[in-house]
Amino acid sequence: MTIDTTRRGFVQNLTAGAAGITFVSALTSLSTAVLASQEAKPKIPPGAGFTKVENAEHATNPIEFKRKYDQYFVYQAPAGGPQNKRNIAYIDSESFPDSHQYNCHWVFVHPDDPNAKSWDEMGHGPHEHKVPEVIMHIGTDPDNPRELGGEVEIAMGPELERYHITKSCMVYLPAGFIHSPWIIRRVDRPFIVVTVCQETGHTEKPHPELLSEEERNKMMFIYQGYGSGKNKERRIVLPKGKSWEGKQPQENK
Repeated sequence: MTIDTTRRGFVQNLTAGAAGITFVSALTSLSTAVLASQEAKPKIPPGAGFTKVENAEHATNPIEFKRKYDQYFVYQAPAGGPQNKRNIAYIDSESFPDSHQYNCHWVFVHPDDPNAKSWDEMGHGPHEHKVPEVIMHIGTDPDNPRELGGEVEIAMGPELERYHITKSCMVYLPAGFIHSPWIIRRVDRPFIVVTVCQETGHTEKPHPELLSEEERNKMMFIYQGYGSGKNKERRIVLPKGKSWEGKQPQENK
């Protein structure tokens, strides 16, 4: 008995019997399923990635969809958040179903908040998330791309060990890992910050108890996704005496 050992011969030999017919039938079904999945339209509602903001100072020309995939290009922060010059864009599961969170913003030489005289009055207090987070600090000098163009201080761990970032870098923060205060200490040249939280709904548990009262009063805290009932709802506590988009500061508890 001669057996053809070529690939073509293998297929011919395989399909000669009943088992071969079954195999080919299964293979055909699998190919049909793969082609169907490739041809399926994305399950993204039209306009999902764009929040129309008609009255925001920095969104005076709302984008109009003219092409098939325009909704995948995001040019601003959502309407429910602060509208200012430093925000580039923000994406989460409200923008696109099942999306993780992506936030991109400028850090200018001076704050664009009229309530703050310097960046160190706008720190983000110590907190943790239920999922990993990555913070990217990106310099904008093409001649010195490794240089951040400023200095950012971030505390790591429950002991709040302080690190000072002056180079372009990424900071990885494991799930449940206490980090911050995150404070901009100096800006010599505008740079960009990108944060990625690997979850569809934001979770954040603040730890104001780790700070002195003086430092705590300079921090923003966000409460969201921990506890039960109303305790899980988003609540922003602003630095003492500061306001944001009409919201007044609350007491840290």
